[in-house]
Amino acid sequence: MLDYRNFSPEEFATDPSFRNWQLKGREEDTRFWTEWMAQNPDKKKDINSAVKLLEAVLESFDQITETEISHEMHRMAERLDELPTTRSRVKSHRLGSTARWLSAAGVLLGLVSLGWWLSRNIQPVSAPLTYEVLIDHSPVALTEIVNDAPSVQRLTLPDGSTVVLQPGAKLSYEPEFSGAQREVYLSGEAFFDVAKNPERPFLVFAEQLVTKVLGTSFTVKANPGEDQIQVLVKTGRVAVYTNLDGKTTAVPTPTNELVLTPNQQMVFRVRDNHFARSLVETPELLTAAEKQPNFIFKGTPIKEVFETLEKAYGIELVFDEDVMRNCYLTGSFTDETLFEKLDLITRTLNASYEQVNGQILIKSRGC
Repeated sequence: MLDYRNFSPEEFATDPSFRNWQLKGREEDTRFWTEWMAQNPDKKKDINSAVKLLEAVLESFDQITETEISHEMHRMAERLDELPTTRSRVKSHRLGSTARWLSAAGVLLGLVSLGWWLSRNIQPVSAPLTYEVLIDHSPVALTEIVNDAPSVQRLTLPDGSTVVLQPGAKLSYEPEFSGAQREVYLSGEAFFDVAKNPERPFLVFAEQLVTKVLGTSFTVKANPGEDQIQVLVKTGRVAVYTNLDGKTTAVPTPTNELVLTPNQQMVFRVRDNHFARSLVETPELLTAAEKQPNFIFKGTPIKEVFETLEKAYGIELVFDEDVMRNCYLTGSFTDETLFEKLDLITRTLNASYEQVNGQILIKSRGC
């Protein structure tokens, strides 16, 4: 296990696990880094700097592979270490923020050279898929519904699933869903409440993105001409993955799949195939009103409080149990939103929280 405590922003940016977390949202890496950040809150500044460095690279070049990024960053780091002024500074004390960003600038300069070479030796990515291209390539005849009205349009699909189309949205689907999977094609925004059928997955094709479910409710926003596609999950669990070749047989792989759970959302940036997972703006309770917890706590251990919130909203709360083992809460909550509840709870405990990759990270020094 690497000792990340002594890592600089550049070293975080070259670490494969860190990049898998930030660029691909892999579950095991996300879990590790979320827990690591909870245990090392003082490293937040370095983490943020590393994220900015990666974002700068992604903004400039969208064809550089993981191996090439890692190789180029390490090569530039080695060259920087050979400079006498840099070497003596490292020996005496930790690099200051100015020196660290000069180092990052050197890394980016190397990537500029690499990107220049790649732009002349790698074929450009094909043009983004469109709704029209997808339906034209369908092997079967499709039924198309276009909502030209100024209000939403509700419809029921052949399998009993329901769809709410926003104004201007289009939806195409097989009249009978005769294949092994239920496939629909979307342009615009729609809310889906999918009938459960474990034997026949339900797939929503929206330009370069595919959302796959067995039975759940979620929203897809894929407006023509926009650089991003958004998926918001209300209930259940969905897998979202890229479909760059336009085939309806596209299969998710560990490198292009992102799993979303209730009250999570995903934004897919079309220009560089980048996923970003977060929480929806206002998380909703998962159970009906009569089955919802009362959120009344009387000297309740904070672990039980957080478990109650997790179960009610389907959102993972990450915290250090050892640090907060002596924390208890007395209070009651009624109509507050999840974030309002968390504001009151953390303020009472002299703690804080933030959203990290679709989870809630609680930071506390104990009680």
